[in-house]
Amino acid sequence: MVIAGEPASADTREMLHKLRERFISNMVVLLRPAGLAEPPIARIAWFTRQQRAIDGVATAYVCTDHACRAPTTDAEQMLRLLSDR
Repeated sequence: MVIAGEPASADTREMLHKLRERFISNMVVLLRPAGLAEPPIARIAWFTRQQRAIDGVATAYVCTDHACRAPTTDAEQMLRLLSDR
């Protein structure tokens, strides 16, 4: 899972908080800071280069087996996508 957004913004913190409320085995969460063309995480996890915040809002990318679902800016939708994987 990749969350693209400003680390200190309320919407990004809400998504991270929702994820911390649940135990989801084998899940890795990466934070891709918005506003940077090439954030440090993109050097480590190259696939995050294309994952951006949509319209300046924190955006979740739920990925399984090297494929990502359509991105969402809604924390509840993010959780539904995670339970569908």
